[in-house]
Amino acid sequence: MRQFLHSRKSVAALCAFAAFALLNCLWLVIALAIWSGPTVAQGQNAQRDQIAESTLPPPVEVWNVMRSNLSIVRRVEDLPESVRAALAKALHQDELKMGDHDHEVGHRCPDCVVYRLIFAGFSSEGCFVHYSAIGLGASYDLIVFDTKGQKGPRPLWAARGVRAGNLEELRSLIAEGKFHPYPLH
Repeated sequence: MRQFLHSRKSVAALCAFAAFALLNCLWLVIALAIWSGPTVAQGQNAQRDQIAESTLPPPVEVWNVMRSNLSIVRRVEDLPESVRAALAKALHQDELKMGDHDHEVGHRCPDCVVYRLIFAGFSSEGCFVHYSAIGLGASYDLIVFDTKGQKGPRPLWAARGVRAGNLEELRSLIAEGKFHPYPLH
């Protein structure tokens, strides 16, 4: 009987030790996942890649811009200077480095991100810019700006989703929740 009690204590101690070790491993994995964050190789995509996968609809101000009577442009040179400056700031650039939608991507460094305008829209309510970002992967992003303020365009909403070919398709994709917002820093 004494051996049985002794072996039960050993098994209980062994189980407690195993549970303790498992818990410590779990904490270590969680800590490493949080601590590691984006890698250096992601370059300029690092902050954008921390996407808040939200199913919340865009704010009303965004819909006010997207549903307004928008004039569409497809060339970077047709973007107003104030929008180019605000977009450069949102993309963490000193001045906007973005090609047109049909711009060929030539030789580039592997950690560089190449931005290409797909199309943009402007109205009295504000504007949006739909563009692709090609780096380690490719993404299709959208930034909506409020242009009514005296300090120039102010980002209202940034989201990543799929490529839209025209304004109606873009509106539908947003309404269907195909664009997921991310924070602009």
